[in-house]
Amino acid sequence: MLSVLVVICLAIPMETIKALDPWTEVSNSTLTSSEDLIYDMVSYDGDLYTVGNGNFDARVWKYDGTNWSQVNADGFGDTNNASARSIAVHDGNLYVGTWNSTTGGEIWQYDGSSWTQVNLDGFSKTTNRAITSLEVYDGKIYAGTDNNSGLANTDGTMAWRYDGGNTWTAIYAGAFGDANNEAINALETHDGKLYIGVTNYTTGIEVGTWDGSPEGI
Repeated sequence: MLSVLVVICLAIPMETIKALDPWTEVSNSTLTSSEDLIYDMVSYDGDLYTVGNGNFDARVWKYDGTNWSQVNADGFGDTNNASARSIAVHDGNLYVGTWNSTTGGEIWQYDGSSWTQVNLDGFSKTTNRAITSLEVYDGKIYAGTDNNSGLANTDGTMAWRYDGGNTWTAIYAGAFGDANNEAINALETHDGKLYIGVTNYTTGIEVGTWDGSPEGI
């Protein structure tokens, strides 16, 4: 006997689907009309902060549970800061890393009321065009860069440790031995080590660990 299965497709209105969806959207026109991309989020001082790209300007937004408000000037006052790519909290301050392909990525510190740049653009290398990751490890904040090997005079991604003021120490300055490792897009602390996720379009991604030594490779 041949059994025939008849499937009836019903057109369900989008409004009904949304009503049944457990997902609750908290963004509103204030945010969505200004931002094209959200790269990262973090909780700071009781509020949610996001970083992204709006009209090719680095912007940082705060969500207090009801309203969204921008907490920095577009691009931190520099039109070359095309997006805010990373964000982290350390020692009571908020840190944000930017994408700046002209003078190099910048890192800005926020104390809840004012912003201060805490690095030299691109760590004095214009090819460090973005601060693609920020993470706290062993009581210090660490930054990973995008240093595109496809650009002229580049030597691959770098990892840096913040020592206060405008002082940063390169813990890895040689792209982990492969100039095709062009960006550190992920940093995470786990089991006493710093885990590093690397973008490599030539031979494939890499994930490695660092336990605090050696430095400056």
